Amino acid sequence: VSRIQAAQTNLLKVFDEHIADNDTVGFMPFNHRLVETSGFEPEQVQVMERRIMRDALMRGSATARGGTAFWDALVHTSQVAAARPEVVWVIALTDGADQHSTGSFDDAFNKLRGAGLNLIIIGIDLDKQPAEYIPMMEQLCSITPMSTFINAAGGLEGLNAAVAKVAALISGGADSSGAEATEAATAEYVEHELKLTLDNLSFTLV
Repeated sequence: VSRIQAAQTNLLKVFDEHIADNDTVGFMPFNHRLVETSGFEPEQVQVMERRIMRDALMRGSATARGGTAFWDALVHTSQVAAARPEVVWVIALTDGADQHSTGSFDDAFNKLRGAGLNLIIIGIDLDKQPAEYIPMMEQLCSITPMSTFINAAGGLEGLNAAVAKVAALISGGADSSGAEATEAATAEYVEHELKLTLDNLSFTLV
């Protein structure tokens, strides 16, 4: 199983098991630019449209081409979500250092902070990137008390565990005060496949 396949499987698992009808979901895939033909802006999940949205998620997450423009991805997502007050969570997935953004780290930080969004960044094997990169991710995730950076090291197992932690965090299984609640909630999710509803969720795939 490739990294892209594992990411796609986890993305679809969240959509299938934890996104209820009438929740608001958006999907914005990026490489060195926004791939507009593969994603969709936040919209309510409707019973009759659910399959269409799922197919769009599957197509848009099937391949990864080009470079990484992570700052631009976050700026774009914050601008889109700021216009939709019902969107309160952004999950951003990346596996490489930014090399192609026209904007800067400061642009991304200020836009996210201004939008008042809770940000979860899943960084896949970012230990292999320049030493300053993980601290930058952690700084981005200081914008709200509920925002967090998850370092998904260790390959596919790390990615699977990171998605489980995302579900635990959004469900309220962890607060800003400590890791024990996070680990307990994550373990409960993994063991019992805890059924959650991840309301108002926006994905940015980089």
